[in-house]
Amino acid sequence: MIKKMVFGFTWFVIIFLVVYTAGGVIYVYVSGIDTSSGIKTAVEAGDAFRAAYISYFLIGSLVLALLGTIKGILPGTKTKLPLKKETPQNK
Repeated sequence: MIKKMVFGFTWFVIIFLVVYTAGGVIYVYVSGIDTSSGIKTAVEAGDAFRAAYISYFLIGSLVLALLGTIKGILPGTKTKLPLKKETPQNK
């Protein structure tokens, strides 16, 4: 059970970092592409993105990690079934 919880938390962190980073890069790229100020605009856009959307990304990543862990979809979270003991058949 502890192993499953650790893997679930690990998947939460991985999902959050990947999705949040990709979303931030796309947001900054789109918002700063037509300006000549470059870095300053990109930093401001990144701050605006973080302030506006971090809670959505946290909650979404948590929900995906919980569902994936409970269902056993994510690697390392599948519940192992107990082995069946073979009984000798009477002939």
